[in-house]
Amino acid sequence: MNPLTQLKRVRAQGKTDEDHLSLFLQSREAMGVSPKTLLFYRERLSKFIRAVDYKQVTRRDIGKYLNSIPPNKYGLGTRHASYRAIKTFCR
Repeated sequence: MNPLTQLKRVRAQGKTDEDHLSLFLQSREAMGVSPKTLLFYRERLSKFIRAVDYKQVTRRDIGKYLNSIPPNKYGLGTRHASYRAIKTFCR
């Protein structure tokens, strides 16, 4: 496969990933969630989408991703917040 074809595939995949996230956020907005909640979903899920192939994700993959989030001043709260967002997105 030539490099130009590979680049087109990568760009197309990135666009698709962003489209899925955008569609999810639009659905939440239609449900009437607050702007702050939309921001929360965008922050948590954009990191997840970049780190994991979410289209073929397994529980093990999600666990590995969540365990990669280090504790911070909130303890494990950030990890749990990411779990909540991922759970909603995957459903």
